[in-house]
Amino acid sequence: MLKTVLLKFPSVYKLIFSLEKVLFRVKYIIKSPKSLRIRKYNEVHGYYPNLIEPRSFSELIQVRSLDLAPNIYSELTDKYKVRDWVLNRIGEEYLVPLYDVFKKPEDIDFEALPKEFVLKCNHDSRSAIVCKNRDVLDKSDILFKITRSFIRNYYHHSLEAHYRHIKPVILCEKLLSDSSGQLIDYKFHVFHKKIELIQVDVDRSNGIKRNVYDEDWNSTDISLNGVSKGQYFERPSNFELMKSIAINLSDDFDYVRVDLYNVDGKIYFGEMTFTPGSGLSLIEPISENERLGRLWKQGRSDEK
Repeated sequence: MLKTVLLKFPSVYKLIFSLEKVLFRVKYIIKSPKSLRIRKYNEVHGYYPNLIEPRSFSELIQVRSLDLAPNIYSELTDKYKVRDWVLNRIGEEYLVPLYDVFKKPEDIDFEALPKEFVLKCNHDSRSAIVCKNRDVLDKSDILFKITRSFIRNYYHHSLEAHYRHIKPVILCEKLLSDSSGQLIDYKFHVFHKKIELIQVDVDRSNGIKRNVYDEDWNSTDISLNGVSKGQYFERPSNFELMKSIAINLSDDFDYVRVDLYNVDGKIYFGEMTFTPGSGLSLIEPISENERLGRLWKQGRSDEK
């Protein structure tokens, strides 16, 4: 009901979103982001993280998330800036076509956009708005959602420091889908230039399904964040090319998750993820969390 009223008054909801941002800043003066992150970790994992001598994958994510120094993670987490980096690294052909970039929500000209598109902010996660038919859009609702995402500092919600100083813009990209009408997300977990796990996510709109494969596309019993398994997917015909792209993009990092799409054989870059799940996703079996932590720290992948 409140949202219905607010939709009629953009200036009011912009003010509310801005005040929300200020309140988060005050909150982090009273309680440090580090203490809040430690408490949340304990709620999820059932124990407090060792930030001095981290051992598990999840603990190492906590340490990386708390690093406030300006670093390459911020630049490559920025969904707009990373495009130049990817272009120079592997070429323009792997970039999702970009229709437009808007400096603020009011600049969006819906009539000038194609019939199908995706709107998303560059500085956060899960803000994408999928449009399959521009002619039946609820433009007021879309502006409400994208304005909230645009104004908020995602760092205040995730406590992942590399999101803190990303300057927000709004991207309008091509809507991707394969011949079956779905979009499969291939997430390559790469440690020291070696792929250890491939997380395959599908059907996000109807309850996400997730399978986890090893580097040779053998199905595993590993569970990430308790997401249900989906159907077995055949190994993509250009799987080796996808692997080489993921390794190329991971070259400068001890760990990164490289997300790719494969649309009927056409490979597209998705994003670089340096702190997946903010380190608050359960990894089962627990021994896998420890194994991945050892690989990250040791730089070896000979232990299975």
